[in-house]
Amino acid sequence: MRSLLLLFLAVGGLFAITSCSSEYSERLDKAKVLKQELSKAMEDQERVGLNFNNEIAEIIKEIDFHAKVSGNEELFLQELNEAR
Repeated sequence: MRSLLLLFLAVGGLFAITSCSSEYSERLDKAKVLKQELSKAMEDQERVGLNFNNEIAEIIKEIDFHAKVSGNEELFLQELNEAR
């Protein structure tokens, strides 16, 4: 009975770790897409000379949101900055 309980706890722990890691990866992937959108908006602003400040501010705000809810904001932003 005890070994069954330990097995159940191990499987539950593995599921929890996988679930958290999966959500983190999803948020990081979304932030990578947002980073590309930010780069494009900034290039458009420079090239065309139009004011994209509101669009840029919204993208930065959304990236910050994903970083905060990721559980490890510093690591999240570090990984995002390393991404191409």
